[in-house]
Amino acid sequence: MKFFYYIIIIFFVVYSLYSQPPESNFQNQFNEAIEKSHNPDPYIRRQAAEQFGILRDVRAIPHLKRLLKDENPFVRQASVDSLGLLRAKEVIDDILDVLKNDNDLQVRQSAIIALGYIGISDFKVVSPLIDILKNEKESYALKYAACNTLSILRSTQAVSVLVELLESTEDINLKKSIIYTLGKISHPDGISALRDSIEKNLQNEAIIADIVKVLVEVSDVGVINKFKVLYSTPTISLKTKFYFAYALAKLAKDTSVLGTIKNSLKSPDEGVKNLAIDAIRFIGDKESLSILKEMYKKETSVYTKQLLDIAIKQLEAKYPSSLPETPQKKR
Repeated sequence: MKFFYYIIIIFFVVYSLYSQPPESNFQNQFNEAIEKSHNPDPYIRRQAAEQFGILRDVRAIPHLKRLLKDENPFVRQASVDSLGLLRAKEVIDDILDVLKNDNDLQVRQSAIIALGYIGISDFKVVSPLIDILKNEKESYALKYAACNTLSILRSTQAVSVLVELLESTEDINLKKSIIYTLGKISHPDGISALRDSIEKNLQNEAIIADIVKVLVEVSDVGVINKFKVLYSTPTISLKTKFYFAYALAKLAKDTSVLGTIKNSLKSPDEGVKNLAIDAIRFIGDKESLSILKEMYKKETSVYTKQLLDIAIKQLEAKYPSSLPETPQKKR
């Protein structure tokens, strides 16, 4: 009997712990975050700021706004992060103030990222991001973040500054960020600048790869003739030649580059191999189909196998296997 008695007690204890309504649990967590936000320990206040972001409750906005003025930079950073997650448009001016006046680099970087989450592309938001790009003394980390946010906002106001910086900067990572951003904004002036920058970067395979992928992504058929000329240039590297072949396959379905694409399927560079698989589904022949099927058997990467599967199915639709004819019986 005692055994069953203890079982009943345990049941009611567990029931009391887990039978609290979800709304009540949520409210308790929210109240706990409010209490923590006033704790003298900055580590606890930072936890509170992070918890407000996790809970996604707009009632947290006034508390997070207060924490933007916290003496500890980690608390301020967590606060601006959470305001970004909450898409808190009503505090856009406060976040801009953090961006312009906070003395901590990481807090300012988080403010830029938060502006991207909130998604307002007004000039008052874009203008300080442009100023960061134009200011030579600003950190490259802030410039990378500004490019990313401008790409999210699709800000055409920033195109001229981005184009100018693409020409002037020697920082490879910043150049790559600008290329990506111009592709996302997809303004004619930006696309034209990417075309013009190809010849100036022929010795840098990574930059050429990024430019080509962006121009392919925006379906820039106006660059096809340039790619044909560059593909035939004997002085460029094999990898750069491949990127032009990839573009010609995708944009023009140019079968003259099939040999280069097939050879690139053997590349030890995973990125090149995957681009080759993607390209060959547009210009592949029956032999290409056989090569892809053999590759599929040996491939271990899940992502690459997915690409192979797509390419194989597309080529199978193009080259359906013909069944042997049934011999007719002699009469």
